[in-house]
Amino acid sequence: MKRFCEQLYEKLQDGLAEIRLEKSDKVLIHARSATRLIGQILAELKAYIISYQFADEEEEIEFFKNIFPEFNSLLIFNTLVVDIETRVPEAERLFQRQFYLDELQTVLYYFKRNSEAYAYYRSLATHSDRQYFLRTTASEQLLLDEHAPYYDERFYTAMTYRFATIKAHGLLRTYIEGRIDTIEGKTIPLPHPLHFKLRKVYLAELIFALEAVKAFGNPSTRIVVETICQDWNCPIANIYKTYEEICLRKKEKFPFLQMLLVNADRRADHFFDNK
Repeated sequence: MKRFCEQLYEKLQDGLAEIRLEKSDKVLIHARSATRLIGQILAELKAYIISYQFADEEEEIEFFKNIFPEFNSLLIFNTLVVDIETRVPEAERLFQRQFYLDELQTVLYYFKRNSEAYAYYRSLATHSDRQYFLRTTASEQLLLDEHAPYYDERFYTAMTYRFATIKAHGLLRTYIEGRIDTIEGKTIPLPHPLHFKLRKVYLAELIFALEAVKAFGNPSTRIVVETICQDWNCPIANIYKTYEEICLRKKEKFPFLQMLLVNADRRADHFFDNK
């Protein structure tokens, strides 16, 4: 299951990268294209999961807590972007800026209104996982989404959708802040569709080393991993498990880092030959 989801997510990220490369500079057009692509990918994922038998409760929780929200959050995010961009007033920059500021307040209010679920998400809590992320206990959940009766119970739990929505609103907050910066004339970096082409465990080694020297200060591992994996289009489903596997290696714990040093030295030796 995990391998199938990773391959499907890579397919999704490749498709989104292609959309970002489209000639149109209209955000609305890109967001609509993204929603169509993500909808197709989710259809593939749903067909697979409905016919799949989870090995145990732990695997089912992993899917509905960590894997599925990665897919669904992108659909929710792009749907929200389409909604916002279709309502942007054709007016002076001052009025457009106020429009986005109001939308930003709506996002912040969402986090406040869903503070309990947001706290569970941010704290990496696990004590209620069986209640929240097993389909057999969906009816017992305490934090039911108001739209839960309309979900396909074979493919959703209410907290799964809540986690995806929280993640989507985090993306939306960054997006809106970027739009405000653009209106105010601030320089913001353009997205670049970089894709880490090597094995995911190699990227995990690199992130582990960067965290070890506090290259980014003291943010949580979740934030560091999500940021790098999103920017480099290389999702790592369970970074903590990957870290454990790295630390338990019998021979060389960090072969990729050693390979980096060897190849960097080799390139340095020949660097001026290519000038």
